[in-house]
Amino acid sequence: MAAAAGAAVVLLSGPALSGTAQAAPIAPTPADTATGDDGRTDRVAPADRDKLLGKGWRTSADRIWTTSGDANGFHVLTATADTGYTWETAASLSEPGFDTDRWIGNACVTGSGRRLVVVYAPRTFTNKADLFDRGGFTAVVDLKTHVVTKLAVQTSLAYFNPGCGAGETAVLSQFDGKDGESPADTTTQSRLFTVDAAKRTLSAPLLLNTELSSPVPVKSGGIAAAAAGAVVRISNKGKVSRQAAAAGVPFRLVPDATGAVTFMDKTGDQTRVRRAVGRTVTELARGTVADVNLVRGDAGRAFITGKPAHVSTLPKSVRAVGVPAGSELSTRGDVALTDVKASGAADPDAAAGLAVTAKVLPTGKPLAFQVSPEVQGPEAIAGRDPNPVLGAAGPAKAKSLAVAGSANDPVEDERYCSVPRNDVNNQAVQPKPRNVEWAVDAAVFGKLNNVASRPANWKNYGMPAYAPQTLFPAPALAGGGRVPAQIMLGIIAQESNMWQAAKYALPGVPANPLMGNYYGRDIYNADSSDDWDIKWADADCGYGLTQATDGMRIAGHEKTDENGNKVEVALPYQTQRAVALDFTANIAYGLKILQEKWNQTYTAGLKVHNADPSAIENWFYAVWAYNSGFYPNKNDGQPWGVGWLNNPANPRYDPARHPFMSVYDDARNPQNWPYPEKVLGWAANPITATESPGVEKAGYNFAWWGTVEDKALVKPPMYTFCTTDNTCDPNSRVQPNDPDVSSEKPGPCLHKNASGLYDLKCWAHSPAGWKTAAGNACNTCGHEQIRFDPGYPWCSTSGQTGCESDGISYPAYCNSSTGGLPSGAMVVDDVPYNASSPRPCGTPVENQGTFSLSFAGAGNGLYPSKIDFHQIGGGYGGHYWRGSTRTSSDEGGKLQVTGTWRLPGESGQRRVQVFVPEFGAWTEQAKYTINLGGGETRYRVINQTWQQNKWVDLGIFDFTGTPEVTLTTVAKDGTGDDSVIFDAVAFSPLGSPAALTKSKSKVAGILPESGDSGPPVPDMPRYVALGDSYSAGEGNSPYDKNTDLKRTNGTKGSAVNACHRSQANAFPRLVRQPGADTSGGSSTLLSIEQMATQHSYGSFGFLACSGATTTAIARDAVNSPPSSSDSAGYTDWGSARYQWGELTQVEQGWLDKDTTQVSVSVGGNDVRFTDILNGCIAALSDCSGANYKLTRKSNGVVDPEPLRDYETKIIRDMLPAKLKATYRAIHNAAPNAAIYVIGYPQMFPDQESNGACYNIGSQARLFLNALAGRLSVSISRAVDDIRAEGVNIRYVDTSSAIHLGAAGQKKWACDGSDGYRWLNAITDKTSDGSGDSTPGTGSFHPTARGQQGFADVLTDAFSEDRWTRADSVSSTKKRILDYAATRTGDDRFDITDTQAELAAERCVDLARRGGAVGFPCLSMPILFPTSFDARGAARNDDAAIWANPPWVKLRYVNGTNEKPKVVKTRTWYMNSAYGQTSCPTTRPEDQCDEYPFYTSEEGGSWDFFTGGETSPLSTRLLMIPKTENRAEGIAVGNMYTKCGMQTGTYENVVAESYHNQLTGNGADYLTIPLIDEEANVGNKTFYIC
Repeated sequence: MAAAAGAAVVLLSGPALSGTAQAAPIAPTPADTATGDDGRTDRVAPADRDKLLGKGWRTSADRIWTTSGDANGFHVLTATADTGYTWETAASLSEPGFDTDRWIGNACVTGSGRRLVVVYAPRTFTNKADLFDRGGFTAVVDLKTHVVTKLAVQTSLAYFNPGCGAGETAVLSQFDGKDGESPADTTTQSRLFTVDAAKRTLSAPLLLNTELSSPVPVKSGGIAAAAAGAVVRISNKGKVSRQAAAAGVPFRLVPDATGAVTFMDKTGDQTRVRRAVGRTVTELARGTVADVNLVRGDAGRAFITGKPAHVSTLPKSVRAVGVPAGSELSTRGDVALTDVKASGAADPDAAAGLAVTAKVLPTGKPLAFQVSPEVQGPEAIAGRDPNPVLGAAGPAKAKSLAVAGSANDPVEDERYCSVPRNDVNNQAVQPKPRNVEWAVDAAVFGKLNNVASRPANWKNYGMPAYAPQTLFPAPALAGGGRVPAQIMLGIIAQESNMWQAAKYALPGVPANPLMGNYYGRDIYNADSSDDWDIKWADADCGYGLTQATDGMRIAGHEKTDENGNKVEVALPYQTQRAVALDFTANIAYGLKILQEKWNQTYTAGLKVHNADPSAIENWFYAVWAYNSGFYPNKNDGQPWGVGWLNNPANPRYDPARHPFMSVYDDARNPQNWPYPEKVLGWAANPITATESPGVEKAGYNFAWWGTVEDKALVKPPMYTFCTTDNTCDPNSRVQPNDPDVSSEKPGPCLHKNASGLYDLKCWAHSPAGWKTAAGNACNTCGHEQIRFDPGYPWCSTSGQTGCESDGISYPAYCNSSTGGLPSGAMVVDDVPYNASSPRPCGTPVENQGTFSLSFAGAGNGLYPSKIDFHQIGGGYGGHYWRGSTRTSSDEGGKLQVTGTWRLPGESGQRRVQVFVPEFGAWTEQAKYTINLGGGETRYRVINQTWQQNKWVDLGIFDFTGTPEVTLTTVAKDGTGDDSVIFDAVAFSPLGSPAALTKSKSKVAGILPESGDSGPPVPDMPRYVALGDSYSAGEGNSPYDKNTDLKRTNGTKGSAVNACHRSQANAFPRLVRQPGADTSGGSSTLLSIEQMATQHSYGSFGFLACSGATTTAIARDAVNSPPSSSDSAGYTDWGSARYQWGELTQVEQGWLDKDTTQVSVSVGGNDVRFTDILNGCIAALSDCSGANYKLTRKSNGVVDPEPLRDYETKIIRDMLPAKLKATYRAIHNAAPNAAIYVIGYPQMFPDQESNGACYNIGSQARLFLNALAGRLSVSISRAVDDIRAEGVNIRYVDTSSAIHLGAAGQKKWACDGSDGYRWLNAITDKTSDGSGDSTPGTGSFHPTARGQQGFADVLTDAFSEDRWTRADSVSSTKKRILDYAATRTGDDRFDITDTQAELAAERCVDLARRGGAVGFPCLSMPILFPTSFDARGAARNDDAAIWANPPWVKLRYVNGTNEKPKVVKTRTWYMNSAYGQTSCPTTRPEDQCDEYPFYTSEEGGSWDFFTGGETSPLSTRLLMIPKTENRAEGIAVGNMYTKCGMQTGTYENVVAESYHNQLTGNGADYLTIPLIDEEANVGNKTFYIC
C-alpha cells in the first residue's frame, strides 16, 4: 500500500480507554505539572522516607528507571534509593530532522545498574520493515553522570533489542534492512554487535545468514539467543550451536553472573520460566501468559512477577515478587513501578510528564510520583546531538541533478514529491479530530461528496471544483458490505496521529502538509556518510492523514522497478494537491486503497472468519496488506500473500504481549506489536487528541464488543497465521540446514530459500479464524460506532451550530500596520502583500518592504538547511517561518537559514520592532542583526517565548542606509529542538521631544540652569537594565510571559524560564528621565520605558533575570580554569551561566556605544544568599554560630568551614574580582554609558529584634545584616576601583532609603509596617507560570512599594548626572562659601576659595563613592573634620568611610535622651564583649575617637560575626589627642544645633531582654574628612547647614 513511514504529528497523549465493552467515559489524562493535582511529586518526602522506604534506604544501591517518549525525544528517567527516589532525567534522546509525533524505544540495564543501553527511533519507523529492522538509533546512557554516548550503528526495534548481560556488555541486533516483504528477496541476513557500556565501545559485527531473537552476552563468552525450540549459543566467530531445548521460541533471556540463562517459553496460553545451566534446563515457575512475566535487574538478577500458578525452589539470582505481571522492577528489586502513564499536552511542542505509581517491596508501601522529562545541562546537548550514523559534515558529494536547487527560494523545484513544502500557496489546514471522524463516517457510507464537495478556489487554493469521492471512487467490497469507520480511523491514528498538516499546527492552523520522507534521506543503510544528503529519487512522498504515496510524485519522476519500468502513475497535479491539502480527499484516497486491499485479499482467499466486513477482527488481512502490501500468487513457487513482518508469529514481537492499547502504557512501546494488531487496538481505544489549545478529546468513537472478554480477544493467538499452507507449523520440527543454523533442532518454519535451505520465511495466505473457525460467522467480534450521520453538514457560516467546522486554534494576528505600533510605522512582512492563505485576514495586512531567505547548501546544489524549515499559518498576517536553532558549526553550517527584512529608501533614526506569534516560538536566543549602513551594525538577542502575539522592541537605531534587519537559525545553545520564528518587522519614525516639556530641578536656584527650568531635555535615553531578581522585580507578578513559563518543548536547556521580569513593579521600568514630563506639564515624570514605548523617544532594554550571578551577566567573570572552590561546589564561577536559558546579559547585544545608562544589581547570588536564607530558616541551631556549616540547597555541598567564616571569605576575598570583571565587561560593551551599580538593602533593623521572623532568630537576623553589610562594602569598593580606572560608574546605596518612612513607618522585611514594607519576609506559596514555589518566590525581595522606592533612588542618581562633576563641585563650593559668609565673629569659618573647592570636590566624590544620591552635597548638612585642628579624628573618620563607603552619610540621634535607649553609655566599647584593643583603659592625655559617631543611628555598630574589630562594619576606634577629639566633637554638636537637625527617636521600654526599636529617623548629614594637611592650613573643622 501507499502508507509510508515518515512524518507524523504530536504526542499520542494516551488512549481513551473504553473500560467497558460498550461506550464508556474517556480516561482522564494526568496534568503535566511538577506537583500533580493528586499531590504527586518527583520524590519521596524526606520526612516520610524511613516510614515508606525502610531504614536502609540511605545506604541502598537500588535504582529505579523507566523510559518515555514524546515529540521531543525518548526520555530516560531514573531515581536512586539514597536520594529518597528523587527522579531526574538522565537523557533526552532524539535526532535532528525528523518530523515525528513520538520517539519510542527499548532499553536494558547493565550489570552495574549504572548504565542503560538504549535503542530509539521515531514511532512511524515501526510501520516499515526496513526501518524496523535497522532504523533504531543506539546510545549508552550513564544513569549516574548523565553522560550520553551515541553509537555509530542503527539496530532493530524488536522488543528484545538491546539485550544486556550480567556485566557491562550488551548485544545489539541489526537485520538486513531490505524490503522483507518482497517475494523476490529470499535471503536473510542479520548482524550482532556487542557494546561495552563501561568503555562505550562497539565491536565488529557478527554476520549471520538468519535471524535470531533475544541475544544476550553470557559470562563464558559468546552470545546466547533464542531460536525455534531452543536457546542457542553463538561463538565469537559466529558459530551457532544448540544449548538448551525450549517450547516454541524462547524469550526474556536473562543471563546471570554464573553463565546460566533464565528465560520464558510458551505453549498456547501457558508460559514457563525456565533456567538453563549448560544443557540442563529446570522449570522455575509456570502460569498463563497474562499472569507471569520475567524482568531483568542488575548483576544478573531476574524477577518473576505476576501470579504464577506454581513456583519452584529458586536459585539465588532469581526472585518471585508479588506485583502485577506488567510491572517494571528497580535494579535490586526493592521497588516495582506498577503503572507509568504519560500526561497529555495540547501544545505540539509540549513534552509529556509521567504519573508513576510504585510499590516498595520491603515495606509494602505505595508511592506516587509526578515526573517531568525535561533535561538540563551538557547531557541534554549530547542527547540531542546527531547520532554518529547521521554523519558529520564533510566534502559534499557530486550529484547529477535535473534541476539545481535555489539558495533563496524555500520551494525546491528539484523535488520528486509533487506538492512542495514551504510553498505559501500550498498550506494544509490542520483538521480537528472530530473533522476527521466526520469525514470518515461519511466516506465509509459513500456519502462524502454530499457534505464535502469543494467549490472552485476553495480556501484560496486556486483549484477547480472537485468532490473527494469522485476523485477517488470507492470500489464495492468483494462479498458486499462496507468498511467499519473505526478500522479507517485506527489506520489514520497509526499512520499520522490524525494530522493532515505538519505537527507544528494545531486544529485550524495552516502549515505544510504532513509528508513522509520528502527528502529521501537514507538514514538506515549501511553507509553513514550520506545520511544528511538529499536523495530525491528515494523520496517516499506520503501525504496527510493516510500517508498516501501512490501517484504522489511529480509526473516524470514516478517510482520504477529495478529495470526502470514505472510502477505507478502520477495523479493529476490538482488531484495531488487535493490529497495533500484537503483532509477529506486524503481520507477518500486512503479509504479507496484500503477497499482495494480488502478486495485483493478477499479474492485471493485471505479471509478472517466469514469475511463479514462489519466485524472489526475480519479486517486483519486487509490492514496487513495496507501496510506491507499484498503479493499475488504467480504460481511460480515463490512466497505469496502477506509478508512475515506483520505476522503475529514473528519472534521480533513480544510473545507475551496482550492486545494493543488494552493498558495505557502500550502507546509507549508500539514496536512490540505488528501493524494490524495496532490498528485494531486503536479502533478499540482511540487516542486522546487536541481539539483546540488546552482542550483534549477522544479522537473518535471507539468500536464496541458485547463483553469485555470478547474485546480482550481482538488480538489473534500468536500462531494463527502459522500453518502448513504457508509452510509454518508450530507443532512440527524440521532440521534447518542453512549453514548458520545447521546445528539447531527442528523448528516450525518449513520454508526454504533459493538454495533449498530452510530459512524461516513463512508467508501467510490462508483463511483464518480465532474467535470461531475460518468460514464461520463471528458473533463475538467488534462493531463500529458511528458518531455522525452520513449527511451531517459542514458549517457554512461562522458561529453556526449543528454542523462541523474548522478548528479555531491560534487565529492570525490581523491588525493593520498601526495595530500595536506607533503612528507612521512601516511593516515588512515575511510573505508578499496579499499572498494567498487558506485562513486569510479579512483585509490583507501591510507589507512595505522586502523579505528574503538564504539557505546554506551542501556544496552540490542541494540545500539540507531546508529540511528543518517550516511555514505556519499564524502570527502577523497569518504566516510565519519556523526554523530550529543550531550552533554555527553544526553539520559544518549547512543547516543555517537566514532571513532579511529591508525597508527601501527610509534612512534616518528608526525604532525597530519585531513580531513574535503566540505559539511556536521557543528560542531564548534569537539574534537580530541591525545593519545601519556604512558597514556598521548592532544586534539584539531576543527571548521569543512570549506565548502571545506581540511586537517586541529592539530600540532606536541611526540608519545611514537602507534599514535592514537579519535573523538566523544560529544560536549558542542550538541543538535542533528550540524553534526560532521569522515573522514581521516594523520600522517607526522617531518620536518628537516636543511632546516632552522641561521640568524644574528640586534644587533649582543652586545648580546652573537654563532660564528657571534646569538643563534642556537630555539626549534621547538608551537605558539598559541588567542584574538579578532585585532588578527583575521578583515577587511582583504578573511577569513578562517569556520570563515566567514552563518550557514544554523539550528543550535541552532549562525546563522553565523564571527570570520573572515584573510587568509593572520592577524599578528599571519605573525609573524616570529627569526633564521629561508628560505632555501638558504634569508634575509626574515619564519613565524611560514610557518614553520609549509611548513616544518612540529612547530605548529601554530590560535583561535582568532572577537568579543571575556575575557569570550570567558577563563571561569575563568566569574562573578559567575553575577554582578549587568552584570544583568543590562551594562557589559557581567555573563556567558562564545561561540563566534560565538566556545568554549572558552582556552578550545579548543591548549594550553598545549608543547606550547612555546601564543599571546593574549583582553579587547576592554569587555569595549564595538564597542558600544562606534557606539554611538559616531551616537551621535547628543559630546559623551564625561557630559550629554551623552551610549545606547548599542548590547542590547539597557542605561548606568546608563555619558559615560565618567561609561566607566572609567569599564576600571579602573572592567576590570583588568577579564584580570588577563584570563592570569592566559592561563598560567595554557600552563605553559611553554611565553605569549605576545598585546596592542591596539591609533586610532587618539595626537593633536586635524582639519578635519572631519565622525561624530566623534575633541573632541570625543580625548575622544576615552583617553579611548584607559586607556585601555592600565589597560592591561599593569594587565600584570605586573601577571608577579609578576612568570608567563612568557609581554605586547607588539603597539601605539608607529603607530605614523608616517620614511618619516612622517601618520598611523592614520582618518588622515592617503593613502597607509600607519595602521588603517581603517569607511569602506564601506562589503559583506562577514557571511553577509553584513554597515559600513564595518574592520572599526577602522588594515589594511593589520597595521597587518604586528603589526607582526613586535611581531617578535621583540619573538627575544628578544630568550635570557634570564640575557643575556639582562648583555649586557645592558656592554653597560652602555662601554659608561661611554668614558666620561672623567667634563663629566665623576661615576658609579660602581653594580650600572650599577642595572640600567641594571631596564631598562630591565621597558622596558618590558611598552611594548617596539626591544632590546630598547641596541639600544635607555637612561636617568637614580637618587635619588642621582635628587631625586624628579626620583620619579615623576617613579610614572608617574608606572601609565602609556608605558611612559617609549618617543620621543624627540625640546622645543625651535617645541614644542611651539602645547604647546605654558613651563608653559602650569598653564592655569586654567587644574585645577591642584600639582604645585601652589607660588614656593619659588621649581620648577614644569613634566613627560612626555615638550621636548617630549608626553609632555603636559592631560586627560580632564576620570580623569584630577589624570588620568594616564595626565602629572604627582610635586613640587621639583630647584636643583633636574635642575640636570635632564641638563642631558636630554645633552642627546639630545650628542646623536645627531633627533627632532620631527610639522606644523607651524598660524590660529585661527587650530591645528598643527605632521609631523615627534623624536628619541625614554627611561627614567629609579633609585630611590633606598642607591644603588645609588654617582651615578649622567646620560644617554647613
